[in-house]
Amino acid sequence: TAAPDNQEVAKLLETARNDQAEVEKQKKLAEARGLLGNQKYEQARNVLLALQKGFPQDVAVENLLRLAQEEQSIEARRQRLQQDLGKLRALVNEGKHAEALKSGELLLTEFPDEFELAELVKFARAEAARAEQARRLEQAIRTARDLMAKGSFDHAARAAEKALAEFPGNADLSSLRADARKQQQEKERREQLEKRIREVKTKITRDELTDAIELAKETIATLGPDTNVAELLQTAEVERKQRAKKKEQDQKVDNARSLLDAGKVFEATQIIDQALATQLLDAADPRVKTLLVDAAHTQTHAPSRPLP
Repeated sequence: TAAPDNQEVAKLLETARNDQAEVEKQKKLAEARGLLGNQKYEQARNVLLALQKGFPQDVAVENLLRLAQEEQSIEARRQRLQQDLGKLRALVNEGKHAEALKSGELLLTEFPDEFELAELVKFARAEAARAEQARRLEQAIRTARDLMAKGSFDHAARAAEKALAEFPGNADLSSLRADARKQQQEKERREQLEKRIREVKTKITRDELTDAIELAKETIATLGPDTNVAELLQTAEVERKQRAKKKEQDQKVDNARSLLDAGKVFEATQIIDQALATQLLDAADPRVKTLLVDAAHTQTHAPSRPLP
């Protein structure tokens, strides 16, 4: 057999380098996932930023980096909440109820679902409500309206409901309560939609494409059409199709190689030609070029058969 020419050696070296780079990339991705699992978000982010320099267009790297950044942001937000809660508790313990109520309500606009925070605000409001009755009514109405303006509809509804227990039949409080409940329902729908979007993104990041597609379709069916969900659904479907195509490509290449190694040049070439005709394989694919070169080489050097 003739020695491979320089072009063939270069192709083999390039393939080897690409394979090695892919192996290293997967190792780094695994390392980053491990760090994320251990809540070491900054370290995971640094690993992924370094990896992104070598693979700037890689979807898996990009998605995992986005997840790391989101998780890091959530962790920082949680730590800041704990600090603000400590300050709020101190105000309440010192009897500065008006100041605690103001700080708590502002914090609620950013953390509307934090139970302890909601309870602290509720307590401060109850203490402040012990003031003169007219001032309490005015304060309750103003508080509910402020919460509505800031988007804290659930707390606005609670504030109005609580005030109505003391001031039953008040038209302003009744109207605010009804409006807040209506808007809270819409807010909960949006929050549920955002949660589903995060779940779909996570499944895509984890390569759980079928689950991601099913969850995206279910989300659209139950929560209504949404551009972000539709885009994620398309992304997952495209990725799954691409992977299925790649798997089929690999099988064709492997089959052709096996036949070629067995000396069945015609059968191997036929597989390649069919794959090229159906556009399953591309003539520019280095594997295809290598197979065709090897096939031609094998056919050229095959021993001639004696005439019958």
